[in-house]
Amino acid sequence: MTTQPHAIDSPEVLRVRCEWDRFERGDAIPCLDSDAEIVNLYFEPWFQDAGAEFLRDHTGGDLIVEYARFVEVLGELVGDIGPCLANTPDKVLRQLGVAADLVLKEFLPREQKRPPPTILRLRNATPETPLAALRSDVVDRLVSIRATVTRVGPVKPLVTEASFSCAQCFLGASDPQFAMRMRFRRGEYRAPSRCDGGDCKSRKFDLLRDTAKTVDVQKIRVQQQLDDAKTLDDDAGRIPRSLDVECVGTGLVDKCAPGDVVVVAGIVRVVNAAVAAGRKDRRALQQATSVMYLAANSIVNASREAEAGSSQQKSEYDCQEEEDDQEERALVEGVCRHEDPLSLIVASFAPRIYGHELVKLGLLLGLFGGTDERAAVSDDADADGSAKRRRENDAAKESIQVRCNSHVLVVGDPGLGKSQMLRAAAAVAPRAVYVCGNTTTTTGLTVSLTREGKSGAPALEAGAVVLGDRGACCIDEFDKMDSGQHAGLLEAMEQQQISIAKAGVVATLQARTAILAAANPAGGSYDRARTVAENVRLSAPLLSRFDLVFLLVDDPDEGRDELLSRHVLDAHRGKNAGPRPSFRKRRSSGCSPGSSMPTSDAKTLEAKLREGANALDEVLSTRELRTYCSYVRRRCHPRLDTKAAVLLQKTYLELRREASLAAPGRAMPITTRQLESLVRLAQARAKIENRSVVTEDDARDVVALMKDSVRDACTGADGNVDFSRQTSGMSAAKAVKKLRDLLHAESERLRSPWFRLDDIMEVARRGGVGGAVDELVDVLRDQSYLMHQRDDEGNWGYKLTSCRFGSGSTTQGSLARSTQRSLAERLR
Repeated sequence: MTTQPHAIDSPEVLRVRCEWDRFERGDAIPCLDSDAEIVNLYFEPWFQDAGAEFLRDHTGGDLIVEYARFVEVLGELVGDIGPCLANTPDKVLRQLGVAADLVLKEFLPREQKRPPPTILRLRNATPETPLAALRSDVVDRLVSIRATVTRVGPVKPLVTEASFSCAQCFLGASDPQFAMRMRFRRGEYRAPSRCDGGDCKSRKFDLLRDTAKTVDVQKIRVQQQLDDAKTLDDDAGRIPRSLDVECVGTGLVDKCAPGDVVVVAGIVRVVNAAVAAGRKDRRALQQATSVMYLAANSIVNASREAEAGSSQQKSEYDCQEEEDDQEERALVEGVCRHEDPLSLIVASFAPRIYGHELVKLGLLLGLFGGTDERAAVSDDADADGSAKRRRENDAAKESIQVRCNSHVLVVGDPGLGKSQMLRAAAAVAPRAVYVCGNTTTTTGLTVSLTREGKSGAPALEAGAVVLGDRGACCIDEFDKMDSGQHAGLLEAMEQQQISIAKAGVVATLQARTAILAAANPAGGSYDRARTVAENVRLSAPLLSRFDLVFLLVDDPDEGRDELLSRHVLDAHRGKNAGPRPSFRKRRSSGCSPGSSMPTSDAKTLEAKLREGANALDEVLSTRELRTYCSYVRRRCHPRLDTKAAVLLQKTYLELRREASLAAPGRAMPITTRQLESLVRLAQARAKIENRSVVTEDDARDVVALMKDSVRDACTGADGNVDFSRQTSGMSAAKAVKKLRDLLHAESERLRSPWFRLDDIMEVARRGGVGGAVDELVDVLRDQSYLMHQRDDEGNWGYKLTSCRFGSGSTTQGSLARSTQRSLAERLR
């Protein structure tokens, strides 16, 4: 841009310099003659003409503009302004702000107070720079990054300027008008060097606190996104890049929470590494190593905009997003036109893993998720603008949030591809975090409370589950985690949030994450005589939160082993795999005739997926499947139709009836949690084919999958279904054996074989035997370990037949003496 020079003391230059000095940003940028010329000749006339649209309804302060539109309109006057903004952002943004203030000043009445200086905020600046690509060559340049917030500090006041009075001659003490005004560059406090009052050269000053001007400041830390497909391979073994962001100004603070994805445009700054660590001694100041941070110009919370609804308007000038959206739409339409979209998507998921069609379908249902009621409400509000509908939508938004994510657990013998399927799920999910259970901590999974280095102020730092908000958290080696880590996941899996109350800080973070976990049996191979909880060492409350539990058992099968080895060798030779027979060897369900859990439905679904995969010539790539999943999660919110709802209700009632008939009097293992799981899974099944209505066929597939999962979790070594195995920490046979051993040890201690029913219940409680103890006593009676009879004194009780003591009431101890000893032990 060429300018016509004015005189240094000309009115045009002076008015620009006067307006220039009003800015309180603390960046100490001098106003040059060229700056005044650019403002006078270019930017100010532009704001009065073509750029007037950006000043509409602007009253000073932050002026938020869309970067693409702003550059396009301004480029008509001065050419391509993008490089100037990127290379010299401080100068150009100051020039534009001064020009906007000069235009506003002309329309304000003289008696009206001047508005605050205009600060231009460039929203959605392009191009976005990868966080890992920030190097020393971008210092003092404008960049835009997309990253995940991992730490959020408190909002604090930052003094930008203040007045000082002389401590010797008291200049400015009585009249602040004559006080010495100082501006603090980038928050660095400094007093005047010497007094300006006549012959007084004092170096001691008093701060006039009433004259200080403050602005809100907040520091956050962002980390490169973990959902980038390249991160899983190219950045393996590297620590994810993190960057501190300084947010100065009311419009930039409290814009995000840990776990949110943000787009930050700002200027890259550097600060002395020792000073950043809190040291200010002379030796620290002599160090040449610097630390990079980002001075934010604008922050866009992408997570909150996505939560506001899929109908959020995009910039009409963002051509790249429009092209990407068209490509996504073309891909989705192509998949939906396929004759069997479900088989195509299942076959495209981890194609190098042989078999496991139902497990792959379960993991995909967890990735696609159910219908987010708030997002669906937002779509309904857009479709129906009536006042009544809006009131209903507002009430729905304020109601208790119901989780829409499904959790999946895969348990099985080593070497069956569990970890590889989890890696594939992390690569397919639009947003995912992959962790290993034996290398994580409780705070690393949930949230931790840290302290800032200089001030010691508390700051929240997000863990893996919070970072996976609105995505998936894939946890491998789930069995290697301790009970404390498992307990930390209970709230996140059901309430979809994590609460923390520590060191006076009480906060709640969103954790709307699908937990996809894989675990190996504790003994090395799965033991059917034990329950899932015993094999993986999980608590019953945690196990009940998983919507689907799959068991993979490596049973010997020559035919399957031959096909599996052929598949592996063909994959290494670059050939397509042959037929895909079932990998999971089904067991007899052991259900009585008329049971609601036949195996034919699951076999039919598995066979349908296998046949559909064999008929495919090619499958979707990982990137295409990830794009499809991202598009459907944003745009598709299916609802249940009447037939699907009736089928799900019928299945739920049948499962409850079967459970009550199989174990009358016991705690009911089938609850409304299973019904909600069926609804979520049915919605995800419709999402896979991008349909807005959940049909009866969707419900039928989900019912088959759920029955298959329940059967796996409840089938014992004898092949019979025991529903108590799903909610209890131990199987019924295990509980009977444990109670028998406890009674034997108690009889040895009391030296008496006699027990009352209350005594048996107390022994069971102390020994951690849950469930209906009276039913266990009946089983011990049937097995002749206990006998209900009178002792020598005529008192009714239970006699342990395996006890080595006799039954005489005088020599071996009667029931009455046993009761007295028991009471004495309790009192003691």
